[in-house]
Amino acid sequence: MSEDEFILVNRRRRRKKFEQVFRDQLSLTESNEIEIDKEIVVRKLFDAVPKLKYSVFKTHILHNISKVLKILNTNKIFEIICYGLGRFSQHNSSKYQLALLLLLKRHYNCQVSLYDPAFLAKEIEILKELKLNVIETNEEGKRTISDNVTFIYMPHCPRQLINNFLYSNWNENLSNCILLTNSFSDIVEKSLKWHLMKFANYVLRIYPYMTEIKLQNDFEYTEVFSATSIHIFTKQSLSEVSSNFWIDKENPHYQEKDIEFITADETDRSC
Repeated sequence: MSEDEFILVNRRRRRKKFEQVFRDQLSLTESNEIEIDKEIVVRKLFDAVPKLKYSVFKTHILHNISKVLKILNTNKIFEIICYGLGRFSQHNSSKYQLALLLLLKRHYNCQVSLYDPAFLAKEIEILKELKLNVIETNEEGKRTISDNVTFIYMPHCPRQLINNFLYSNWNENLSNCILLTNSFSDIVEKSLKWHLMKFANYVLRIYPYMTEIKLQNDFEYTEVFSATSIHIFTKQSLSEVSSNFWIDKENPHYQEKDIEFITADETDRSC
């Protein structure tokens, strides 16, 4: 990928602490107080893209995506949807996660739509100038995918956002989804069942029917893609569900004190 493509037209109790840090880091109240230099941000992105492009990790992830596409009987990704990227102008992990998103966009020649309520105004300008589609409203992860193979990119997102996405696509169409996010195995196996029932019920229910490929975390900055996996739900696996599996569907409801993500109401109040 050349730089010309980027030229701008001028877990448990311990986990609770992490979740609060996540929300504080993405607080909307400070958005209007932060100023960034677009030229510096883009220059740092220029540096990040080739570092990731020529890494063993990038080769590894493309190999695994090709493998799951073969399982899904296609070689094409029609759209990439990204939630929870974070402030890439300020956080190293977000910057490299965006770099991978740009590499995937070029490799699969597909549209990319993304959203994070914490994006700063100038970050949104940069994303649009990079020809990425910035989703206008806070969907809280509840976007329904099409009948075409869609790549869902949710690096290090809260379990509740993953849960929300599964709820919105709770049908056999999940077989058209490739989901790159926190390892489902880690979520399920390292959490108490009552906790999962409360915060990640759909993750727990789909878990027996998913195929997971854990990413080899050998990138230079190991925190960027740590505990991240690719997940698919094959038609063969989904054919094994019970007759009422999809019918039992209720909109996830989380108590305000337990919410791990920035809600649509919070976003509206900040406007």
